Amino acid sequence: MEPSSADNSGVALTAVRPGASTDPQGAAAAPRPGAWILVAVAVAVVLPVASAPVVAVPTWALRWTLLPAIAGLGLPVLVTAAVRGGGAGRPARWALAWLAWAGVATALAPQPVVAFWGQYRAGTGWLLLAAVVAAWAIGARAGGAAARPVATALLVACAVNAAVAVLSELVDLSAFGVAPYGGRAVGFYGNPVYLSELLAGGLWLAFHRLGSSGSGSRERAVVAAGVLIAAATELSGSRAALVLGVLAAVVAVWQAPKAGRAIVAAVFVGGIALGACVSAIAPGSLTGTDRVSTIAVADAGIAPRLGTWQESVASLRSRPLWGWGPGGTLAATGPRRSLTVARQEGPDIMFADAHDAFVEVAVATGVVGLALCLAWLATAVAAARRRRVGEGLLGFAALVLGVSLTEPLHPGVAPLAALALGVATGVAMPSVRARVARGVGVVVGLAGAAVSVWLLAALVALNNADLGASPGAAISAAHRLPPLAEPDAVVGRLVAFQGITQRDPHRIAQAIGWWEAAAAREPADPGRWADVAGPLEETGHPVEAVAAYRRALKDNPWSKRALAGIVRIGAAGGATPAEVAAARYRLTLLS
Repeated sequence: MEPSSADNSGVALTAVRPGASTDPQGAAAAPRPGAWILVAVAVAVVLPVASAPVVAVPTWALRWTLLPAIAGLGLPVLVTAAVRGGGAGRPARWALAWLAWAGVATALAPQPVVAFWGQYRAGTGWLLLAAVVAAWAIGARAGGAAARPVATALLVACAVNAAVAVLSELVDLSAFGVAPYGGRAVGFYGNPVYLSELLAGGLWLAFHRLGSSGSGSRERAVVAAGVLIAAATELSGSRAALVLGVLAAVVAVWQAPKAGRAIVAAVFVGGIALGACVSAIAPGSLTGTDRVSTIAVADAGIAPRLGTWQESVASLRSRPLWGWGPGGTLAATGPRRSLTVARQEGPDIMFADAHDAFVEVAVATGVVGLALCLAWLATAVAAARRRRVGEGLLGFAALVLGVSLTEPLHPGVAPLAALALGVATGVAMPSVRARVARGVGVVVGLAGAAVSVWLLAALVALNNADLGASPGAAISAAHRLPPLAEPDAVVGRLVAFQGITQRDPHRIAQAIGWWEAAAAREPADPGRWADVAGPLEETGHPVEAVAAYRRALKDNPWSKRALAGIVRIGAAGGATPAEVAAARYRLTLLS
Protein backbone atom coordinates (compact mmCIF):
# COMPACT_ATOMS: atom_id res chain seq x y z
CA MET A 1 0.00 0.00 0.00
CA GLU A 2 1.16 3.53 -0.67
CA PRO A 3 1.50 6.07 2.14
CA SER A 4 -1.35 8.46 2.75
CA SER A 5 -1.07 12.07 1.66
CA ALA A 6 -0.16 12.98 5.24
CA ASP A 7 3.16 11.20 4.64
CA ASN A 8 3.86 13.00 1.38
CA SER A 9 5.26 16.22 2.76
CA GLY A 10 7.13 18.22 0.16
CA VAL A 11 5.58 16.42 -2.81
CA ALA A 12 1.91 17.21 -2.31
CA LEU A 13 0.01 17.47 -5.55
CA THR A 14 -1.26 20.94 -4.67
CA ALA A 15 2.32 22.19 -4.45
CA VAL A 16 3.03 21.33 -8.07
CA ARG A 17 2.05 23.67 -10.86
CA PRO A 18 -0.36 21.66 -13.09
CA GLY A 19 1.47 20.34 -16.12
CA ALA A 20 4.96 21.07 -14.74
CA SER A 21 7.68 18.47 -14.50
CA THR A 22 8.21 16.74 -11.14
CA ASP A 23 11.33 14.95 -12.31
CA PRO A 24 13.95 15.38 -9.54
CA GLN A 25 16.67 15.41 -12.20
CA GLY A 26 15.24 18.65 -13.54
CA ALA A 27 14.59 17.31 -17.00
CA ALA A 28 13.01 19.96 -19.16
CA ALA A 29 9.82 18.18 -20.05
CA ALA A 30 7.07 19.87 -21.97
CA PRO A 31 3.88 20.70 -20.06
CA ARG A 32 1.44 17.86 -20.13
CA PRO A 33 -1.41 18.56 -22.51
CA GLY A 34 -4.81 18.48 -20.89
CA ALA A 35 -5.94 16.12 -23.65
CA TRP A 36 -4.06 13.23 -22.06
CA ILE A 37 -5.72 13.89 -18.71
CA LEU A 38 -9.07 13.75 -20.48
CA VAL A 39 -8.10 10.47 -22.16
CA ALA A 40 -7.06 8.95 -18.84
CA VAL A 41 -10.29 10.08 -17.16
CA ALA A 42 -12.33 8.74 -20.09
CA VAL A 43 -10.74 5.30 -19.75
CA ALA A 44 -11.35 5.35 -15.98
CA VAL A 45 -15.02 6.21 -16.49
CA VAL A 46 -16.00 4.20 -19.56
CA LEU A 47 -14.46 0.78 -18.85
CA PRO A 48 -16.22 0.20 -15.50
CA VAL A 49 -19.71 1.13 -16.74
CA ALA A 50 -19.61 -0.18 -20.32
CA SER A 51 -22.16 -2.96 -20.27
CA ALA A 52 -25.34 -4.41 -21.72
CA PRO A 53 -27.51 -1.42 -20.75
CA VAL A 54 -25.32 0.66 -23.08
CA VAL A 55 -25.41 -1.58 -26.16
CA ALA A 56 -26.96 -4.97 -26.74
CA VAL A 57 -23.83 -7.12 -26.47
CA PRO A 58 -22.55 -9.42 -23.70
CA THR A 59 -21.16 -7.59 -20.66
CA TRP A 60 -17.52 -8.36 -21.40
CA ALA A 61 -17.76 -7.65 -25.11
CA LEU A 62 -17.96 -3.86 -25.09
CA ARG A 63 -14.82 -3.66 -22.96
CA TRP A 64 -13.11 -6.07 -25.35
CA THR A 65 -14.01 -3.89 -28.33
CA LEU A 66 -12.44 -0.89 -26.58
CA LEU A 67 -9.04 -2.60 -26.25
CA PRO A 68 -7.80 -1.67 -29.76
CA ALA A 69 -8.62 2.00 -29.15
CA ILE A 70 -6.71 1.98 -25.84
CA ALA A 71 -3.78 0.17 -27.45
CA GLY A 72 -3.77 2.55 -30.43
CA LEU A 73 -3.63 5.59 -28.16
CA GLY A 74 -1.08 4.30 -25.69
CA LEU A 75 1.43 2.23 -27.66
CA PRO A 76 2.97 5.20 -29.54
CA VAL A 77 3.41 6.92 -26.18
CA LEU A 78 5.03 3.78 -24.77
CA VAL A 79 7.48 3.57 -27.67
CA THR A 80 8.35 7.25 -27.29
CA ALA A 81 9.07 6.83 -23.59
CA ALA A 82 11.16 3.72 -24.23
CA VAL A 83 13.26 5.49 -26.89
CA ARG A 84 13.65 8.95 -25.37
CA GLY A 85 14.02 7.85 -21.75
CA GLY A 86 13.13 10.18 -18.90
CA GLY A 87 11.62 9.13 -15.61
CA ALA A 88 9.34 6.61 -17.31
CA GLY A 89 12.01 5.28 -19.64
CA ARG A 90 13.06 2.21 -17.69
CA PRO A 91 9.59 0.78 -16.98
CA ALA A 92 8.54 1.69 -20.53
CA ARG A 93 11.41 -0.34 -21.98
CA TRP A 94 10.55 -3.34 -19.82
CA ALA A 95 6.88 -3.05 -20.80
CA LEU A 96 7.76 -2.85 -24.48
CA ALA A 97 10.09 -5.84 -24.18
CA TRP A 98 7.37 -7.88 -22.48
CA LEU A 99 4.81 -6.99 -25.13
CA ALA A 100 7.27 -7.86 -27.91
CA TRP A 101 8.00 -11.23 -26.29
CA ALA A 102 4.26 -11.80 -25.94
CA GLY A 103 4.07 -11.19 -29.69
CA VAL A 104 6.61 -13.96 -30.22
CA ALA A 105 4.55 -16.24 -27.95
CA THR A 106 1.44 -15.34 -29.96
CA ALA A 107 3.09 -16.26 -33.25
CA LEU A 108 4.32 -19.59 -31.83
CA ALA A 109 1.05 -20.43 -30.06
CA PRO A 110 -0.94 -23.55 -31.05
CA GLN A 111 -3.81 -21.21 -31.99
CA PRO A 112 -2.26 -17.88 -33.09
CA VAL A 113 -5.59 -16.25 -33.99
CA VAL A 114 -7.08 -17.03 -30.58
CA ALA A 115 -3.81 -15.97 -28.95
CA PHE A 116 -4.05 -12.56 -30.62
CA TRP A 117 -7.73 -11.77 -30.07
CA GLY A 118 -8.38 -13.84 -26.97
CA GLN A 119 -10.96 -16.56 -26.51
CA TYR A 120 -14.58 -15.45 -26.84
CA ARG A 121 -16.07 -14.43 -23.45
CA ALA A 122 -12.55 -14.19 -21.97
CA GLY A 123 -10.63 -11.82 -24.22
CA THR A 124 -7.26 -12.49 -22.60
CA GLY A 125 -5.24 -12.44 -25.82
CA TRP A 126 -2.28 -10.35 -26.94
CA LEU A 127 -4.70 -7.51 -27.54
CA LEU A 128 -5.46 -7.32 -23.81
CA LEU A 129 -1.75 -7.29 -22.93
CA ALA A 130 -1.23 -4.48 -25.44
CA ALA A 131 -4.08 -2.50 -23.91
CA VAL A 132 -2.71 -3.03 -20.39
CA VAL A 133 0.73 -1.61 -21.14
CA ALA A 134 -0.87 1.11 -23.29
CA ALA A 135 -3.15 2.11 -20.42
CA TRP A 136 -0.08 2.40 -18.19
CA ALA A 137 1.56 4.64 -20.80
CA ILE A 138 -1.56 6.80 -21.05
CA GLY A 139 -1.56 7.24 -17.28
CA ALA A 140 2.14 8.08 -17.19
CA ARG A 141 1.74 10.53 -20.08
CA ALA A 142 -1.12 12.27 -18.27
CA GLY A 143 1.22 12.62 -15.29
CA GLY A 144 0.77 13.63 -11.70
CA ALA A 145 -1.73 16.37 -12.58
CA ALA A 146 -4.15 13.60 -13.58
CA ALA A 147 -4.00 11.87 -10.19
CA ARG A 148 -6.91 13.67 -8.59
CA PRO A 149 -9.33 13.52 -11.57
CA VAL A 150 -8.48 9.90 -12.40
CA ALA A 151 -8.85 8.79 -8.78
CA THR A 152 -12.17 10.63 -8.58
CA ALA A 153 -13.36 9.05 -11.83
CA LEU A 154 -12.45 5.57 -10.60
CA LEU A 155 -14.13 6.17 -7.25
CA VAL A 156 -17.31 7.38 -8.94
CA ALA A 157 -17.31 4.41 -11.33
CA CYS A 158 -16.86 2.02 -8.39
CA ALA A 159 -19.68 3.71 -6.48
CA VAL A 160 -22.01 3.50 -9.48
CA ASN A 161 -21.27 -0.22 -9.89
CA ALA A 162 -21.74 -0.72 -6.16
CA ALA A 163 -25.08 1.10 -6.13
CA VAL A 164 -26.34 -1.00 -9.04
CA ALA A 165 -25.07 -4.17 -7.34
CA VAL A 166 -26.90 -3.39 -4.09
CA LEU A 167 -30.07 -2.33 -5.89
CA SER A 168 -30.12 -5.47 -8.06
CA GLU A 169 -30.36 -7.60 -4.92
CA LEU A 170 -33.52 -5.75 -3.89
CA VAL A 171 -35.17 -4.95 -7.24
CA ASP A 172 -35.42 -6.98 -10.44
CA LEU A 173 -33.10 -5.23 -12.91
CA SER A 174 -32.86 -8.11 -15.38
CA ALA A 175 -34.60 -6.00 -18.03
CA PHE A 176 -31.53 -3.76 -17.96
CA GLY A 177 -29.10 -6.66 -18.25
CA VAL A 178 -28.24 -6.62 -14.53
CA ALA A 179 -29.18 -9.60 -12.39
CA PRO A 180 -27.41 -11.49 -9.56
CA TYR A 181 -25.41 -14.54 -10.59
CA GLY A 182 -25.82 -17.47 -8.23
CA GLY A 183 -27.13 -15.09 -5.57
CA ARG A 184 -24.08 -12.82 -5.91
CA ALA A 185 -24.20 -9.19 -7.06
CA VAL A 186 -22.59 -8.42 -10.42
CA GLY A 187 -22.97 -4.67 -11.02
CA PHE A 188 -22.28 -3.77 -14.64
CA TYR A 189 -19.84 -6.68 -15.05
CA GLY A 190 -22.24 -9.61 -15.40
CA ASN A 191 -20.05 -11.66 -13.08
CA PRO A 192 -19.40 -11.15 -9.35
CA VAL A 193 -15.73 -12.10 -9.73
CA TYR A 194 -14.90 -9.18 -12.01
CA LEU A 195 -17.00 -6.77 -9.97
CA SER A 196 -15.07 -7.73 -6.85
CA GLU A 197 -11.73 -7.03 -8.57
CA LEU A 198 -12.84 -3.48 -9.32
CA LEU A 199 -14.42 -2.84 -5.91
CA ALA A 200 -11.32 -3.99 -4.03
CA GLY A 201 -9.43 -1.11 -5.57
CA GLY A 202 -12.37 1.22 -5.03
CA LEU A 203 -12.34 0.44 -1.32
CA TRP A 204 -8.79 1.71 -1.03
CA LEU A 205 -9.59 4.90 -2.93
CA ALA A 206 -12.43 5.60 -0.49
CA PHE A 207 -10.30 4.78 2.56
CA HIS A 208 -7.47 6.95 1.30
CA ARG A 209 -9.70 9.99 0.95
CA LEU A 210 -11.51 9.36 4.20
CA GLY A 211 -8.21 9.15 6.06
CA SER A 212 -6.51 12.10 4.37
CA SER A 213 -6.34 15.29 6.40
CA GLY A 214 -7.16 18.58 4.74
CA SER A 215 -8.34 16.98 1.52
CA GLY A 216 -12.07 17.50 1.90
CA SER A 217 -12.50 13.75 1.79
CA ARG A 218 -14.93 13.57 4.71
CA GLU A 219 -17.79 14.87 2.66
CA ARG A 220 -20.96 12.86 2.75
CA ALA A 221 -20.58 11.75 -0.86
CA VAL A 222 -17.27 10.01 -0.13
CA VAL A 223 -18.68 8.39 3.01
CA ALA A 224 -21.71 7.16 1.04
CA ALA A 225 -19.47 5.85 -1.74
CA GLY A 226 -17.30 3.96 0.76
CA VAL A 227 -20.34 2.38 2.44
CA LEU A 228 -21.82 1.34 -0.90
CA ILE A 229 -18.54 -0.14 -2.15
CA ALA A 230 -18.04 -2.13 1.07
CA ALA A 231 -21.65 -3.37 0.92
CA ALA A 232 -21.32 -4.41 -2.72
CA THR A 233 -18.04 -6.17 -1.95
CA GLU A 234 -19.89 -8.21 0.66
CA LEU A 235 -22.77 -8.91 -1.73
CA SER A 236 -20.40 -9.97 -4.53
CA GLY A 237 -19.57 -13.03 -2.44
CA SER A 238 -15.86 -12.68 -3.17
CA ARG A 239 -13.68 -14.09 -0.43
CA ALA A 240 -10.49 -12.61 -1.81
CA ALA A 241 -11.98 -9.10 -2.08
CA LEU A 242 -13.45 -9.31 1.43
CA VAL A 243 -10.20 -10.48 3.02
CA LEU A 244 -8.19 -7.85 1.18
CA GLY A 245 -10.82 -5.27 2.12
CA VAL A 246 -10.29 -6.06 5.79
CA LEU A 247 -6.53 -5.73 5.37
CA ALA A 248 -6.97 -2.46 3.47
CA ALA A 249 -9.19 -1.09 6.23
CA VAL A 250 -6.61 -2.01 8.88
CA VAL A 251 -3.79 -0.35 6.92
CA ALA A 252 -5.92 2.73 6.21
CA VAL A 253 -6.84 3.08 9.89
CA TRP A 254 -3.18 2.72 10.84
CA GLN A 255 -2.04 5.34 8.32
CA ALA A 256 -4.83 7.86 8.84
CA PRO A 257 -4.64 10.76 11.28
CA LYS A 258 -6.42 10.15 14.57
CA ALA A 259 -9.41 12.20 13.47
CA GLY A 260 -9.94 10.03 10.39
CA ARG A 261 -9.45 6.56 11.86
CA ALA A 262 -12.92 6.26 13.32
CA ILE A 263 -14.49 7.35 10.03
CA VAL A 264 -12.57 4.77 8.00
CA ALA A 265 -13.48 1.98 10.41
CA ALA A 266 -17.12 3.07 10.61
CA VAL A 267 -17.50 3.20 6.83
CA PHE A 268 -16.10 -0.30 6.33
CA VAL A 269 -18.02 -1.90 9.19
CA GLY A 270 -21.18 -0.03 8.21
CA GLY A 271 -20.84 -1.17 4.60
CA ILE A 272 -20.40 -4.81 5.54
CA ALA A 273 -23.39 -4.52 7.88
CA LEU A 274 -25.47 -2.97 5.09
CA GLY A 275 -24.52 -5.81 2.78
CA ALA A 276 -25.52 -8.35 5.43
CA CYS A 277 -28.88 -6.61 5.91
CA VAL A 278 -29.58 -6.58 2.18
CA SER A 279 -28.64 -10.26 2.04
CA ALA A 280 -31.07 -11.03 4.82
CA ILE A 281 -33.87 -9.35 2.88
CA ALA A 282 -32.99 -10.75 -0.56
CA PRO A 283 -33.72 -14.49 -0.76
CA GLY A 284 -30.95 -16.68 -2.12
CA SER A 285 -28.19 -14.09 -1.84
CA LEU A 286 -24.69 -15.28 -1.01
CA THR A 287 -22.23 -12.93 0.70
CA GLY A 288 -18.49 -12.90 1.07
CA THR A 289 -18.84 -13.48 4.81
CA ASP A 290 -20.95 -16.58 4.12
CA ARG A 291 -18.30 -17.97 1.81
CA VAL A 292 -15.33 -17.09 4.00
CA SER A 293 -16.90 -19.07 6.84
CA THR A 294 -16.84 -22.20 4.67
CA ILE A 295 -13.21 -21.98 3.55
CA ALA A 296 -11.48 -25.33 3.52
CA VAL A 297 -8.80 -26.91 1.36
CA ALA A 298 -11.39 -29.17 -0.24
CA ASP A 299 -13.80 -26.32 -0.94
CA ALA A 300 -14.97 -26.17 -4.53
CA GLY A 301 -13.73 -22.61 -4.89
CA ILE A 302 -10.14 -23.38 -3.86
CA ALA A 303 -9.35 -26.93 -4.94
CA PRO A 304 -9.94 -26.27 -8.68
CA ARG A 305 -7.60 -23.29 -8.51
CA LEU A 306 -4.85 -25.29 -6.85
CA GLY A 307 -5.28 -28.00 -9.45
CA THR A 308 -5.29 -25.51 -12.31
CA TRP A 309 -2.12 -23.85 -11.02
CA GLN A 310 -0.40 -27.23 -10.79
CA GLU A 311 -1.53 -28.13 -14.31
CA SER A 312 -0.36 -24.74 -15.58
CA VAL A 313 3.11 -25.15 -14.13
CA ALA A 314 3.31 -28.67 -15.52
CA SER A 315 2.36 -27.41 -18.99
CA LEU A 316 5.43 -25.16 -19.07
CA ARG A 317 7.75 -28.13 -19.16
CA SER A 318 7.06 -28.57 -22.87
CA ARG A 319 7.10 -24.83 -23.73
CA PRO A 320 9.15 -23.14 -20.99
CA LEU A 321 10.48 -20.08 -22.82
CA TRP A 322 7.50 -18.66 -24.72
CA GLY A 323 4.61 -20.58 -23.17
CA TRP A 324 1.34 -21.37 -24.90
CA GLY A 325 0.52 -17.89 -26.11
CA PRO A 326 -1.90 -15.40 -24.58
CA GLY A 327 -5.23 -17.02 -23.84
CA GLY A 328 -3.59 -20.45 -24.08
CA THR A 329 -4.51 -21.75 -20.63
CA LEU A 330 -7.23 -24.02 -22.00
CA ALA A 331 -4.87 -25.61 -24.51
CA ALA A 332 -2.14 -25.92 -21.88
CA THR A 333 -4.14 -27.37 -18.99
CA GLY A 334 -7.02 -29.22 -20.66
CA PRO A 335 -5.21 -32.49 -21.49
CA ARG A 336 -3.67 -32.45 -17.98
CA ARG A 337 -6.96 -32.00 -16.17
CA SER A 338 -7.19 -34.08 -13.01
CA LEU A 339 -10.12 -36.03 -11.60
CA THR A 340 -10.10 -33.81 -8.51
CA VAL A 341 -10.61 -30.65 -10.56
CA ALA A 342 -13.29 -32.32 -12.69
CA ARG A 343 -15.20 -33.40 -9.59
CA GLN A 344 -14.95 -30.04 -7.84
CA GLU A 345 -15.59 -27.72 -10.78
CA GLY A 346 -17.79 -29.97 -12.91
CA PRO A 347 -16.71 -32.45 -15.59
CA ASP A 348 -17.64 -30.18 -18.49
CA ILE A 349 -16.80 -26.80 -16.90
CA MET A 350 -13.25 -25.66 -17.55
CA PHE A 351 -11.15 -22.64 -16.64
CA ALA A 352 -10.19 -20.60 -19.70
CA ASP A 353 -7.91 -18.55 -17.43
CA ALA A 354 -5.39 -19.68 -14.82
CA HIS A 355 -7.20 -17.63 -12.11
CA ASP A 356 -3.92 -16.04 -11.10
CA ALA A 357 -2.43 -13.08 -12.96
CA PHE A 358 1.17 -14.26 -12.71
CA VAL A 359 0.40 -17.90 -13.52
CA GLU A 360 -1.61 -16.69 -16.50
CA VAL A 361 1.32 -14.56 -17.69
CA ALA A 362 3.69 -17.52 -17.25
CA VAL A 363 1.42 -19.83 -19.26
CA ALA A 364 0.90 -17.16 -21.91
CA THR A 365 4.49 -15.95 -22.36
CA GLY A 366 6.71 -18.51 -20.62
CA VAL A 367 9.28 -17.91 -17.93
CA VAL A 368 10.98 -15.25 -20.06
CA GLY A 369 7.73 -13.34 -20.43
CA LEU A 370 7.00 -13.65 -16.71
CA ALA A 371 10.44 -12.24 -15.87
CA LEU A 372 9.92 -9.30 -18.25
CA CYS A 373 6.46 -8.60 -16.82
CA LEU A 374 7.79 -8.65 -13.25
CA ALA A 375 10.62 -6.32 -14.25
CA TRP A 376 8.12 -3.85 -15.72
CA LEU A 377 5.89 -3.94 -12.64
CA ALA A 378 8.84 -3.63 -10.27
CA THR A 379 10.31 -0.60 -12.04
CA ALA A 380 6.89 1.04 -12.43
CA VAL A 381 6.07 0.56 -8.74
CA ALA A 382 9.52 1.84 -7.75
CA ALA A 383 8.95 4.98 -9.84
CA ALA A 384 5.50 5.45 -8.26
CA ARG A 385 6.90 5.10 -4.75
CA ARG A 386 9.61 7.65 -5.48
CA ARG A 387 7.15 10.24 -6.76
CA ARG A 388 4.40 9.59 -4.18
CA VAL A 389 1.78 11.27 -6.29
CA GLY A 390 -0.85 10.11 -3.81
CA GLU A 391 -4.63 9.87 -4.23
CA GLY A 392 -4.50 6.14 -3.48
CA LEU A 393 -3.83 5.08 -7.07
CA LEU A 394 -0.94 2.78 -6.25
CA GLY A 395 -3.10 1.09 -3.63
CA PHE A 396 -5.92 0.76 -6.16
CA ALA A 397 -3.62 -1.08 -8.56
CA ALA A 398 -2.22 -3.26 -5.77
CA LEU A 399 -5.64 -4.38 -4.51
CA VAL A 400 -6.96 -5.10 -8.00
CA LEU A 401 -3.87 -7.22 -8.62
CA GLY A 402 -4.32 -8.85 -5.21
CA VAL A 403 -7.80 -10.12 -6.11
CA SER A 404 -6.47 -11.16 -9.53
CA LEU A 405 -4.13 -13.60 -7.79
CA THR A 406 -7.13 -15.90 -7.32
CA GLU A 407 -9.43 -14.69 -10.10
CA PRO A 408 -9.25 -14.28 -13.91
CA LEU A 409 -7.96 -11.23 -15.72
CA HIS A 410 -10.68 -9.15 -17.35
CA PRO A 411 -10.63 -6.59 -20.20
CA GLY A 412 -12.69 -4.21 -18.07
CA VAL A 413 -10.48 -4.31 -14.97
CA ALA A 414 -6.82 -5.07 -15.80
CA PRO A 415 -6.33 -1.92 -17.93
CA LEU A 416 -7.73 0.19 -15.07
CA ALA A 417 -5.11 -1.13 -12.67
CA ALA A 418 -2.39 -0.36 -15.22
CA LEU A 419 -3.82 3.12 -15.80
CA ALA A 420 -3.77 3.84 -12.06
CA LEU A 421 -0.19 2.59 -11.81
CA GLY A 422 0.82 4.80 -14.72
CA VAL A 423 -0.72 7.93 -13.22
CA ALA A 424 0.86 7.07 -9.85
CA THR A 425 4.24 7.02 -11.59
CA GLY A 426 3.85 10.79 -11.95
CA VAL A 427 7.05 11.27 -13.95
CA ALA A 428 7.99 13.60 -16.74
CA MET A 429 7.30 11.61 -19.88
CA PRO A 430 8.82 13.36 -22.88
CA SER A 431 6.51 14.78 -25.49
CA VAL A 432 6.88 14.06 -29.20
CA ARG A 433 8.02 17.07 -31.21
CA ALA A 434 8.92 15.49 -34.55
CA ARG A 435 6.07 15.82 -37.02
CA VAL A 436 6.60 12.36 -38.45
CA ALA A 437 6.51 10.71 -35.03
CA ARG A 438 3.44 12.68 -34.02
CA GLY A 439 1.78 11.77 -37.30
CA VAL A 440 2.48 8.08 -36.74
CA GLY A 441 0.96 8.35 -33.27
CA VAL A 442 -2.18 9.95 -34.66
CA VAL A 443 -2.49 7.31 -37.38
CA VAL A 444 -2.04 4.43 -34.93
CA GLY A 445 -4.55 5.97 -32.54
CA LEU A 446 -7.14 6.45 -35.28
CA ALA A 447 -6.53 2.91 -36.53
CA GLY A 448 -7.12 1.52 -33.06
CA ALA A 449 -10.33 3.51 -32.71
CA ALA A 450 -11.47 2.28 -36.14
CA VAL A 451 -10.88 -1.35 -35.14
CA SER A 452 -12.88 -0.78 -31.95
CA VAL A 453 -15.80 0.65 -33.93
CA TRP A 454 -15.57 -2.24 -36.39
CA LEU A 455 -15.66 -4.87 -33.63
CA LEU A 456 -18.49 -3.16 -31.79
CA ALA A 457 -20.66 -2.80 -34.89
CA ALA A 458 -20.13 -6.44 -35.86
CA LEU A 459 -20.86 -7.73 -32.34
CA VAL A 460 -24.05 -5.66 -32.12
CA ALA A 461 -25.11 -7.02 -35.51
CA LEU A 462 -24.39 -10.60 -34.43
CA ASN A 463 -26.30 -10.18 -31.19
CA ASN A 464 -29.26 -8.58 -32.97
CA ALA A 465 -29.28 -11.44 -35.49
CA ASP A 466 -29.27 -13.93 -32.64
CA LEU A 467 -32.16 -12.18 -30.89
CA GLY A 468 -34.07 -11.92 -34.16
CA ALA A 469 -33.36 -15.55 -35.15
CA SER A 470 -31.97 -14.43 -38.52
CA PRO A 471 -29.32 -16.79 -39.92
CA GLY A 472 -28.61 -14.55 -42.91
CA ALA A 473 -27.86 -11.53 -40.73
CA ALA A 474 -25.77 -13.71 -38.42
CA ILE A 475 -23.70 -14.98 -41.35
CA SER A 476 -23.09 -11.40 -42.51
CA ALA A 477 -22.01 -10.37 -38.99
CA ALA A 478 -19.80 -13.45 -38.60
CA HIS A 479 -17.91 -12.55 -41.78
CA ARG A 480 -17.18 -9.10 -40.33
CA LEU A 481 -15.74 -10.44 -37.08
CA PRO A 482 -12.31 -12.00 -36.41
CA PRO A 483 -12.20 -15.75 -37.15
CA LEU A 484 -13.28 -16.88 -33.68
CA ALA A 485 -15.55 -19.78 -32.80
CA GLU A 486 -18.59 -18.06 -31.33
CA PRO A 487 -19.88 -16.32 -34.48
CA ASP A 488 -19.91 -19.63 -36.35
CA ALA A 489 -21.57 -21.33 -33.38
CA VAL A 490 -24.33 -18.70 -33.33
CA VAL A 491 -24.95 -19.18 -37.05
CA GLY A 492 -25.08 -22.94 -36.54
CA ARG A 493 -27.63 -22.59 -33.76
CA LEU A 494 -29.90 -20.37 -35.84
CA VAL A 495 -29.64 -22.56 -38.94
CA ALA A 496 -30.36 -25.65 -36.84
CA PHE A 497 -33.47 -24.00 -35.38
CA GLN A 498 -34.74 -23.36 -38.90
CA GLY A 499 -33.96 -26.91 -39.92
CA ILE A 500 -35.83 -28.36 -36.94
CA THR A 501 -38.89 -26.15 -37.30
CA GLN A 502 -39.05 -26.69 -41.08
CA ARG A 503 -38.05 -30.37 -40.84
CA ASP A 504 -35.30 -29.72 -43.37
CA PRO A 505 -32.39 -32.20 -43.11
CA HIS A 506 -30.32 -30.06 -45.47
CA ARG A 507 -30.46 -27.11 -43.07
CA ILE A 508 -29.47 -29.33 -40.17
CA ALA A 509 -26.47 -30.57 -42.15
CA GLN A 510 -25.53 -26.96 -42.80
CA ALA A 511 -25.76 -26.25 -39.07
CA ILE A 512 -23.42 -29.12 -38.31
CA GLY A 513 -20.96 -27.65 -40.82
CA TRP A 514 -21.02 -24.32 -38.98
CA TRP A 515 -20.46 -26.07 -35.63
CA GLU A 516 -17.55 -28.01 -37.11
CA ALA A 517 -16.06 -24.75 -38.33
CA ALA A 518 -16.46 -23.29 -34.83
CA ALA A 519 -14.67 -26.26 -33.28
CA ALA A 520 -11.86 -25.98 -35.82
CA ARG A 521 -11.33 -22.31 -34.93
CA GLU A 522 -10.88 -23.09 -31.24
CA PRO A 523 -9.79 -26.74 -31.27
CA ALA A 524 -8.58 -26.68 -27.65
CA ASP A 525 -12.13 -26.06 -26.39
CA PRO A 526 -13.61 -29.53 -25.78
CA GLY A 527 -17.11 -28.12 -25.46
CA ARG A 528 -17.06 -27.16 -29.14
CA TRP A 529 -16.39 -30.76 -30.18
CA ALA A 530 -19.11 -32.08 -27.89
CA ASP A 531 -21.49 -29.58 -29.49
CA VAL A 532 -20.64 -31.08 -32.87
CA ALA A 533 -20.86 -34.69 -31.72
CA GLY A 534 -24.41 -34.45 -30.37
CA PRO A 535 -26.09 -33.42 -33.64
CA LEU A 536 -23.97 -35.90 -35.58
CA GLU A 537 -25.17 -38.66 -33.30
CA GLU A 538 -28.81 -37.58 -33.58
CA THR A 539 -28.70 -37.35 -37.39
CA GLY A 540 -27.35 -40.87 -37.87
CA HIS A 541 -23.59 -40.34 -38.20
CA PRO A 542 -22.22 -42.45 -35.34
CA VAL A 543 -18.68 -42.80 -36.66
CA GLU A 544 -18.27 -39.04 -37.07
CA ALA A 545 -19.90 -38.49 -33.66
CA VAL A 546 -17.44 -40.81 -31.92
CA ALA A 547 -14.56 -39.05 -33.66
CA ALA A 548 -15.81 -35.71 -32.32
CA TYR A 549 -16.25 -37.14 -28.82
CA ARG A 550 -12.69 -38.47 -28.95
CA ARG A 551 -11.47 -35.01 -29.93
CA ALA A 552 -13.27 -33.53 -26.93
CA LEU A 553 -11.66 -36.08 -24.62
CA LYS A 554 -8.23 -35.14 -25.95
CA ASP A 555 -8.54 -31.72 -24.31
CA ASN A 556 -10.72 -32.80 -21.39
CA PRO A 557 -10.23 -36.44 -20.45
CA TRP A 558 -13.05 -36.12 -17.89
CA SER A 559 -15.78 -34.68 -20.11
CA LYS A 560 -18.97 -36.38 -18.99
CA ARG A 561 -20.73 -35.51 -22.25
CA ALA A 562 -18.01 -37.14 -24.32
CA LEU A 563 -17.59 -40.19 -22.09
CA ALA A 564 -21.34 -40.82 -22.05
CA GLY A 565 -21.42 -40.43 -25.84
CA ILE A 566 -18.69 -43.06 -26.31
CA VAL A 567 -20.56 -45.48 -24.04
CA ARG A 568 -23.91 -44.77 -25.68
CA ILE A 569 -22.76 -45.19 -29.30
CA GLY A 570 -20.22 -47.93 -28.68
CA ALA A 571 -19.36 -50.27 -31.53
CA ALA A 572 -21.80 -48.56 -33.89
CA GLY A 573 -19.41 -45.63 -34.03
CA GLY A 574 -16.24 -47.67 -34.18
CA ALA A 575 -15.46 -47.55 -30.45
CA THR A 576 -13.61 -50.65 -29.27
CA PRO A 577 -14.82 -52.67 -26.26
CA ALA A 578 -11.76 -51.50 -24.30
CA GLU A 579 -12.52 -47.88 -25.17
CA VAL A 580 -16.13 -48.23 -24.04
CA ALA A 581 -15.08 -49.98 -20.82
CA ALA A 582 -12.54 -47.22 -20.04
CA ALA A 583 -15.17 -44.54 -20.65
CA ARG A 584 -17.67 -46.33 -18.43
CA TYR A 585 -15.05 -46.63 -15.67
CA ARG A 586 -14.27 -42.92 -15.83
CA LEU A 587 -17.96 -42.14 -15.54
CA THR A 588 -18.14 -44.17 -12.34
CA LEU A 589 -15.19 -42.21 -10.93
CA LEU A 590 -16.99 -38.95 -11.67
CA SER A 591 -20.17 -39.99 -9.88
